[in-house]
Amino acid sequence: MKDYIKNLKESLKSRWPLIIVIVAAFGFFFFASSFNYLSQNDDFVKWLSPDETANYASSKLYAETGNLAVFEKYNLISKDIIHPRSFRSDWGWVKPVSFLGMPLLYGKIAKILGTDVLPYLSPLFGAIGLVFFYLLVKRIFGRSNAIISTLLAAVFPIYVYFSARSMFHNILFMSLLMGGLYFASRMTEANNEAENSYFKKHRRGFVFSLLSGLLVAGALTARTSELIWVGPLIFVLWLFNLRRLGLVRPFFFLYGALISFLPILYWNNVLYGSFISSGYPELNDSLFSLSQDGSALVAQAGAGKLTELKSVLLSIKDTIFHFGFNLGQSYRLFNAYVRDMFPWLYYAAGAGVALYLIFFKNYAKRRWLWLGLWALSSSLLVVYYGSWTFFDNPDRSSTIGNSYTRYWLPLYFGALPFASLALVKITGLVRYSAAVWGLRLAAIAVIATLSVQFVWLDPAEGIKVSIEKQTAAKQEWSKVLALTENDAVIITRYHDKLLFPERKVVIGLFDDKNMINEYANIARRLPTYYYNFSYQDKDLEYLNNGPLKETGLQLELVEAITDRFNLYSLKPLILEE
Repeated sequence: MKDYIKNLKESLKSRWPLIIVIVAAFGFFFFASSFNYLSQNDDFVKWLSPDETANYASSKLYAETGNLAVFEKYNLISKDIIHPRSFRSDWGWVKPVSFLGMPLLYGKIAKILGTDVLPYLSPLFGAIGLVFFYLLVKRIFGRSNAIISTLLAAVFPIYVYFSARSMFHNILFMSLLMGGLYFASRMTEANNEAENSYFKKHRRGFVFSLLSGLLVAGALTARTSELIWVGPLIFVLWLFNLRRLGLVRPFFFLYGALISFLPILYWNNVLYGSFISSGYPELNDSLFSLSQDGSALVAQAGAGKLTELKSVLLSIKDTIFHFGFNLGQSYRLFNAYVRDMFPWLYYAAGAGVALYLIFFKNYAKRRWLWLGLWALSSSLLVVYYGSWTFFDNPDRSSTIGNSYTRYWLPLYFGALPFASLALVKITGLVRYSAAVWGLRLAAIAVIATLSVQFVWLDPAEGIKVSIEKQTAAKQEWSKVLALTENDAVIITRYHDKLLFPERKVVIGLFDDKNMINEYANIARRLPTYYYNFSYQDKDLEYLNNGPLKETGLQLELVEAITDRFNLYSLKPLILEE
């Protein structure tokens, strides 16, 4: 018994950093899960964005039926307009407009464990991602840096927030990518020279290569658009380890990647008619253009027509930066969502990079590789997404829930080891080790307090206010369902995420005559309603005596649901004889 206790103490002594990380991961999981636990129940599982709604509905559908599309027969008489945002309809088949990795993986898990687990899978993967992040940073920067970086990551507002908003792709992407990069860092480990068999001698590297390919490609199935920077990152890693990797390890990596992508290729073909097509028309057009430009580039380079390469390269650049190329806007958004939103990270990481460059002689090649790849990837992310103009909130302000923050998660996480390096270097000036870790823990505690307050109490989109919004939305949802039939169609602008799938939904207003004609086709066959901002009497009179009357429709108030939104019935106009 004494020997057992002694061995246990020794084991705990050597593994205490990992134990701390696992405890932090558990804490992260429960905190990130609190939003869905407090805002949802068995009857009300709703989301705050169309993308979340689509991912949840698709995951649930796949878990329950094994399909990713559902047939809506009334779309055959209404030009496929009956579907919520982030879905499309092709000849009555309503399909997700999304990357399919998340619905397929989450749906498969939910098929085994039940659909009640769906809201908690992203917090779970987020917690697993923290463990991978610790293991990866430990290999590059050492144990002390890895502990601090992981503790900061566990309370980082964006990572917590989008784990709580659990049906976005980004947390799954980040977690799988960190796992894939960790196993990639172990692909070139020393072989077992005692074995005679070639495969036994190298089996560890082969297994790590396979796992790396599975997880990196798995991450890309969740967000294939991130290939724009993950592709160059993997290519550079391969170049820097060309000799050590040999020929077989990359084969295992690619084989693992193929395994991850096979279900995606299958469902792309089933849903969209081609193995490389997706629900995003822009992505399909970009892939087609890139394939053509790539062929032209090779042909002209091979023919020595160097003067004609410029136009091809410009075409490739325009295809990649489909939504624009705006360095000025990218810089402004970087300041808004990095420097201004997280000043502690911006300045600490900046200090860490400066200290790194000062003490550059002390660092191995792998750290330089991290710095270089982080700088390259972050630049691509900032310019690519920063050139877009979109806002996820009505007042167009810079808030935690805007898409830029989740798109730039790799930038934030790549900066954490440098922020930790600054903390390690500065506190290392203190003589006593107990005081060193005391200062480090105090700094972590201050950052953790600020971060938790930010993610919970942010007045615009924090978890607390989001729970309040969901509570109000549940009352709104209950009233609308009580006033409408089970087979009703509800025309709306923003409430599809609340009313779908209990009711059929159409995204629209009354500003398009073609759409109003389709509304008439629906209203003649199904109970049809309009739910949106309240109309003034004069506006309702204009619609009924103008565009709607021309199409044989009439809009009548059913009930005021909130102080801003009314439910109206849309019925065929009964003509007097």
